[in-house]
Amino acid sequence: MAAEERGWQVVLVSMNATSNAAVQAWGEQLPGVASASLEGDGTPLVEVLDELAGVDASPGAGPEGRASTSGRAPLGSSGVGIRLIGCQPGGGATSVSWLRRVAGHWLRTRRDGAPAVVLQVRHERHDGVEPPDAGPLRGPVAVASAPGESPRDGSASGTRWDPISGDEAPLHSPAWQAPPPFRRHLLVCCGVRCNAQGSREVVESMVRTAKELGVVHDEVLITRTLCLFPCNQAPVVVSYPDNQWRGGVTPAQAAEIVRRAVE
Repeated sequence: MAAEERGWQVVLVSMNATSNAAVQAWGEQLPGVASASLEGDGTPLVEVLDELAGVDASPGAGPEGRASTSGRAPLGSSGVGIRLIGCQPGGGATSVSWLRRVAGHWLRTRRDGAPAVVLQVRHERHDGVEPPDAGPLRGPVAVASAPGESPRDGSASGTRWDPISGDEAPLHSPAWQAPPPFRRHLLVCCGVRCNAQGSREVVESMVRTAKELGVVHDEVLITRTLCLFPCNQAPVVVSYPDNQWRGGVTPAQAAEIVRRAVE
């Protein structure tokens, strides 16, 4: 199989808010590696891609963006592409399809400003608690051996990469036009203090219980937030429309909150 000779900028992308801090730290540790986030308070992936590609997407630039006036050549114009690795340390439920969707949205809306940029997303999500070895990931990618097969790089594991074309599923859907018909809205604080004191386990317990009861979105909407106060009672859960605040919530108590919400 022939190989495409190209250098690659690697971007580690946090797949959810609870992974943002760890993935950002990885990006700071690894030379020449950037980091971005799909959600929460990290740097949004589209902003990182704009910076790497030299695209100005500021207000007034137009829906397709425009070439940056910084004088720096976009990566794509010098034969360099961008590779995105979805990271969720410790594992989780967020699918890499969301990463492909956001990357496709960026390519569609910036096509005129970054026509030469080549984007690829690693087919498998990185769930390890240690950062991936980015060195081999910058190597050339071999042409796929069969139609529909993701091309592989020259690393020992033969990592698969999905090329981004801009034809990926859009961010908008008719199914997401209106709020779901829930009776209770449960807000779980995932701010710094709550996150350090078990809010991730609280969210997982709530979601698991709602799925077991078959009430996800239909009767209970579970939403992760940043600081809700009062921080000394972390982890904090708030229920609406009854305006009930609960502090020091354990995973077992979180499951009971969901059960009571549908009584």
